[in-house]
Parts: sequence; structure tokens; C-alpha cells
Amino acid sequence: MISLSTCNLFVGSLRSSVFDHHPVVFRQVRCCRDSRLPHSRFFVPRYFIMQRFQLRLVLLLICGLNFDATALTAGDPIPVIFDTDITGDVDDVLALAMLHALADRGECNIEAITISKIHPQVVAFVDAVNTFYGRPDLAIGMTRDSQHRFSKYLDLVSARSGTELRYPHDLASNDQVPDAVTVLRRTLANAEDRSVVVIQVGLATNLADLLDSSADDICPLSGPELIRQKVRLVSIMAGAFSPVKGNDRYLEANVR
Repeated sequence: MISLSTCNLFVGSLRSSVFDHHPVVFRQVRCCRDSRLPHSRFFVPRYFIMQRFQLRLVLLLICGLNFDATALTAGDPIPVIFDTDITGDVDDVLALAMLHALADRGECNIEAITISKIHPQVVAFVDAVNTFYGRPDLAIGMTRDSQHRFSKYLDLVSARSGTELRYPHDLASNDQVPDAVTVLRRTLANAEDRSVVVIQVGLATNLADLLDSSADDICPLSGPELIRQKVRLVSIMAGAFSPVKGNDRYLEANVR
């Protein structure tokens, strides 16, 4: 739960041509326990997008899953794309579980899950989590060109109770799913205008590749045009951008 607080967000001048060199501005965000309550106010820049390992626009601090309440009516589930590097650290597993719980409560619709790091069991694991929560057919996309990552927990997907998989799933190989950009473009093309919230909790690889994508048989729009038309908000998890108490250990890894 998020207590009432106010934080200032700095919006720098954007180098992306999509935003036509917006000037530097300050915006204020008021976060409350439930962003859908009538007294809640949440002001954000329209979008933000990443070029591979270079900041092309503002990093927006999101306190949990607080979205633009002014664009919602009570009971409207939020269409979400979850972009994750669910391999090394277990926090992304918990985030995905929380997203499923929110979907169970009617707070959101999980439209797609895209994976930004490579491990031979990662697609099977995500499929197992989705199946566990009763959504075995969610669209999954996988990067084909990113960091390979060791995992201490993904092997759970192979665990058996007798002859049966402990965590049932249909997908056994990363090759069984499309590349992430294909899934992102297809999901956005089928969405209503300015409706989708993209939650990125790992590397910026997939969003960078989406930005670099051109018109194709899925959609006549380029990546930036598709984002401009379909995405309402992008939330990017990022950490420290300067040493913490003189320690460089915690410097942000997802954004360069």
C-alpha cells in the first residue's frame, strides 16, 4: 500500500523526434492508496520510450501501480504489457504474481508478457506461472539478442511429482514463442488508442527494439508511431544513478 505523498518529477528536454524537443518542465505527482479514488490526481508525461542503453526521454518514477486516474472510470481494468528480465533475481516472479492477483481482482488485463534476458528455461517458467494463475494462453514474447543470465530458480519448472510436472505448462522451449517485438507490435496494434500501460522491470532491450521497428504486415505504423498512438504510460523500474554512500554497487543496470 502506498501512503499519501507528493514527489516532484523532473522532465528533461527529449532528444527523440517523437516529442519534437519538448522543453524542460517540472511535474508533480500525487500518489495515494488507490489512484482511482475521486480525490486522486496523477499527472504524467504522455509516454516515454528508450533507445538501446541511451536515455531518449524522461524516467518516470511510479509508486507501485498508480496510473492516470482521470482517464479511467471505476471498474475499468487497465490493459498491461509486462516486460521482464525474469531470470536472475526473484523479484520479477513476485511482480508477475502480483500482476496476476490484480487481474483476478479486475484491476488490470494482462495483454502480453515479453522477456528481455535469455535463459533456456525462461519461457517455460513464465508459462508455468501463467498456468498456475489460470491464464495459460497469455501471449509471451522473447528477445533473441540480449544478455544470457544464469538462474537459481528457473529449474523449478522441470520439477516433478512422480511422473507429473509439479507446475504444469505447455511451452517447453524459447523457440515456441515469437520474438518480443512481434508480440509488442501485435498487442499494441490490437489495442485501443492511448490505452496500454507498459511496465518494464528489466533491461530496455525490447522497448529499444520496438522503437527501432518499422511498418510491417502487423501494423503500418513505425515503432514510435505505434507507441504514440496506443500507449498511455510506460513505467520503467530504475535505481540509483549516482553512488549510494560512496558505493557504486547499486548503480542502475537497466538504463544507460
